Amino acid sequence: MVVKVYGSGWRSDGELRYEIDLLEHLAGTGVPVARTIPGRDGARLHHLETTEGRRRVMVFEVAPGAKPVRPFTTALYRAFGRAAAGMHAALDHFATPHPRFRQDAEYLIDRPLEALRPYLEPRPEAWAFLIDVAARVRADILALARDGLDWGVIHGDLTLDNLHVAEDGRIVFYDFDDGGPGWRAHEFYGVYQFQREAQNGVWDAYLDGYLTVRGLSANDLRAVPSFVVADQVWSMGVDAERRLPVLTAEQVDARIARWFVRLRALVAGS
Repeated sequence: MVVKVYGSGWRSDGELRYEIDLLEHLAGTGVPVARTIPGRDGARLHHLETTEGRRRVMVFEVAPGAKPVRPFTTALYRAFGRAAAGMHAALDHFATPHPRFRQDAEYLIDRPLEALRPYLEPRPEAWAFLIDVAARVRADILALARDGLDWGVIHGDLTLDNLHVAEDGRIVFYDFDDGGPGWRAHEFYGVYQFQREAQNGVWDAYLDGYLTVRGLSANDLRAVPSFVVADQVWSMGVDAERRLPVLTAEQVDARIARWFVRLRALVAGS
């Protein structure tokens, strides 16, 4: 089993009950996932009082199989694509009374910018560049959304880091901490960017596998490069909110420099 202790203030009870219901739904529809394990009292969500406040605790199954290791093959990514499509199809019918954050433009871009503002406004050139990039990406995504982007429940961090391959070849998903309502095209940013950087054919194989199970519109495919950049903005915002406050000034400078090396490379390639 895996015991997960959440940071104080990270996720509400309702948001975690959403995740519990999501995992139960997927398991009930035959999608292999690492579910939560109930305690002796039957509860799947627990609380721990600490010096920094009340922290939430959940216990998860260990996903059968093992994490994929290099070299990553196109056969693996084709199976990954099929499994992702099956998960999305199952989540089309998911419902729960519990709340969860929506991974919309506010979540991906607007709120991260507010978290970044105190660190980047004193760096006018970097801040202006980020504002311009964020505005363009936001406009691109919303324009495509107006014409139709697939919206539904997503995993939220769909990469090889969050799955195991079982002995029978099944893909088993875990770590749905970022799961919730969002644009399905956002799920694909990691695989798409991996192929773009490595020229290894994995995106083509993933897409081929996905489309054997579930369709994607031309708009969804057009949106993926914008979501690559949007995810970098979001990741920078998480860093600013959760990690920069505990770093030294020198470490903050180094982290920000790395952000913009990455961001400029993504923008140049989009």
